[in-house]
Amino acid sequence: MRFATEMLKNPGKYYMENAVAQDVAETLAGAGISAGGQLLFTDMDPTEIGVSSGLGIGAAIAARPVGARIGYGAGRAFDKHFPNAGDNELIGAMMVGSPQAIKVAQSQNMPEIVQQMHQAKYNQNYVRPDGTERGFLEGGLGMWGRQYIDNVAQLGVAAASPLVMSTFREPQVGEPTAQLPT
Repeated sequence: MRFATEMLKNPGKYYMENAVAQDVAETLAGAGISAGGQLLFTDMDPTEIGVSSGLGIGAAIAARPVGARIGYGAGRAFDKHFPNAGDNELIGAMMVGSPQAIKVAQSQNMPEIVQQMHQAKYNQNYVRPDGTERGFLEGGLGMWGRQYIDNVAQLGVAAASPLVMSTFREPQVGEPTAQLPT
């Protein structure tokens, strides 16, 4: 109970310091978007949308660490070949959470929430578990892998769910159950 109380007192700080909280918050936002799309554009009932959302959340949470690992690996290799890739301040500043983006946010006196968001993404993607800093491409590609593979997983589940769910439905009264070839 104390953990939940502390988290609710300062959710921004908890989000900034906890990579799992970031993953869960971003995945839940994606699940809400998927559920809204299914509600508007399919004939799924609320139970089916709930099942689909749960499956999508599970797929996305499982996919995020895999995408990050793939991105970190590719980025590490690219950092060896292009060690000065992060020297371009313009490109670096456009990567959310990169050291360059943090410097720009601080130098331009951006709102505190923007600076905290950059710091949260930096902590999650540009700092290794042992505390050393990752290279620019390693951190950036790891972030992209983490953020986009869950979208692919959720979209796959959300797009396949109407088709799969319709095969499990009972036929409605007056709806043909089978058609024989003539």
